[in-house]
Amino acid sequence: MTVNAIRAANSLIIPVEASRFSIDGVKRLVEIVNLVRDRLAHPVDYRVLVNNFDSRLRHSFNLLNKIKENFGPKVFNTIVHINVKIKEAQSVGQTIFTFDKYSRGSKDYFSLSREIISKEETIVEKISSAMKKAVFKKTRDFLPVNLQFKGDVTSVY
Repeated sequence: MTVNAIRAANSLIIPVEASRFSIDGVKRLVEIVNLVRDRLAHPVDYRVLVNNFDSRLRHSFNLLNKIKENFGPKVFNTIVHINVKIKEAQSVGQTIFTFDKYSRGSKDYFSLSREIISKEETIVEKISSAMKKAVFKKTRDFLPVNLQFKGDVTSVY
């Protein structure tokens, strides 16, 4: 099932907690992503999201550094901190934004959405710029040309 899901996707957000077993699980999942890319010729981009992060624990910061070492630029800048409001929102079947839009969890997920959108806008800008260059290159031969005629131009067939 994992391979089929990866094959159906263009990009993945892989959540990881600041714990040893979670980091090991993400490493295994990245191996599967690379296997799908190599054997099925299906490139899939992935990013790692640190969630349920407890900033009160020194151990969490040590594991955060380990996550950044292992996955480097693939790690989102946004970290979703542990927050009871997220669990309460789940239990009543609401989004965190509906349940408590001023909570830490809501702010973290809002920050994540802004980070994702800004990356997408950068990609769209790069694609748009590349397309403009390509279109200009193809159409510059067809730009308007001023023609000057000598003599009688009414009898030109």
